[in-house]
Amino acid sequence: MSPALPKPSGLYTIMADPWQECMDYAVILARQAGEMIREALKNEMDVMIKSSPADLVTVTDQKVEKMLMSSIKEKYPCHSFIGEESVAA
Repeated sequence: MSPALPKPSGLYTIMADPWQECMDYAVILARQAGEMIREALKNEMDVMIKSSPADLVTVTDQKVEKMLMSSIKEKYPCHSFIGEESVAA
C-alpha cells in the first residue's frame, strides 16, 4: 500500500487548458449541428449542385455552417476558420 500524498498548503492556481475549453465548446456545437441535421432529415430535402454533380449542398448544410460560424465568432471573436460551403474571409 502506497503512502498518501501530502496535501498542498497555501494557495495555488490550477491553469485550465484553453484548448480543452475550445474542444468542449466544439462538442456542444457538434451536438447542436447533429440535432439540426436530424430534424432536417424528417422533411423533404432540396439538393443543389455546387461545382459538379458530385459536389452537392443542401439548405441544411448551409444553415448548420452558418450556426457553427456565428457561434464560434461570438464566443471566440479572434478565431479564424474555413468553411466547406462558404469562402473564408
